[in-house]
Amino acid sequence: MATQHKSGVVRAAAILVILIASVAILFYARQILIPLAYGAVLAMLMDPVSEWLQRKGLPRWLSLTLSVILLLLVISGFVAALSAQVAAFISDIPQIQQSLSKRLADVQVWTSENTPFDLGPTIQEFKGGSSSMLQQASFVLRELLTSITNILSNILLVIVYVIFMLIDKKRFYGFVKQYTPETFHSTADQVVGKIGRVAGGYVWGKVIITISLAIGYSIGFLLIGLKYAIFLGIVAALFTIIPYIGNIIGGAIVVLIAFISSPGLTLVLLALAIISVVQLLENYVLTPLVFGYQINLNPFITIFGVIAFGYLWGISGLVLALPLIGIFKVICDHIPALKPIGYLLGDNDHLEE
Repeated sequence: MATQHKSGVVRAAAILVILIASVAILFYARQILIPLAYGAVLAMLMDPVSEWLQRKGLPRWLSLTLSVILLLLVISGFVAALSAQVAAFISDIPQIQQSLSKRLADVQVWTSENTPFDLGPTIQEFKGGSSSMLQQASFVLRELLTSITNILSNILLVIVYVIFMLIDKKRFYGFVKQYTPETFHSTADQVVGKIGRVAGGYVWGKVIITISLAIGYSIGFLLIGLKYAIFLGIVAALFTIIPYIGNIIGGAIVVLIAFISSPGLTLVLLALAIISVVQLLENYVLTPLVFGYQINLNPFITIFGVIAFGYLWGISGLVLALPLIGIFKVICDHIPALKPIGYLLGDNDHLEE
């Protein structure tokens, strides 16, 4: 009994040491690990494109070259459009804050003249909260621009990682096999293949859904005459990358701009209607149609993982959190000693024997 207790204590201590060391490595080696993580995820994303081009009869070197060129064009176009929109919005934030103050003052006058309630303290509190949210939005957007600049400064390194990971894909598979007992080779093939499907499928799905949401939001906001329609459409779509709370944050920003931009509540209600319709389409049509494979993480792990990676790696952590956690879950699900961790990470109520 004492031996078992001692063994349990040693095991718990070892897990704690590994956890602390892992967090330290993720934080202090982030300048090395972030480009590598982007390279790995993008390589998994472009591998199906390269394979498809090869099945169409193109030689391997040409299919890899075209895949990388396509990746560069998409990244360059997205970054250029987003950076311009973000910079324009940041420059207008002082004007937005002035408009907000005037709008709230009008609301306070109207309520004092037409209702028996004194909403002055509430309005002032809302004004302070809204101004704080705009300042936070400005900070986040500036961080986003900084993150984009950092990514662009490392883009050559990321592309080099993507190219060599695509070229040496079979070598990585062989490396995993060499460290796996022969009796588990089939399991190793299954794990590696599933990792590729999880990361590639998730990223492809998120890209398609985010672009679709950005287009849907932007068209809707343009139709109702909302200012910064395209920018707000992109922002609302990008916030969906953050599970559960992302839609709330993105929607709050849109509603606040609608409230500032027009007297009355008509524009606010129209904006809310567009957000609701687009979200319904995403939840019940787009997501089931796009995702052939879902990363089944439980809500607590999802929220905690996004927050933790965001703290450790900033904006890049928010983007990379779910693919990396999903990959780790797949590994845990296929290694007997780690299956309890895979069960903890997942949302399945039944523990596989």
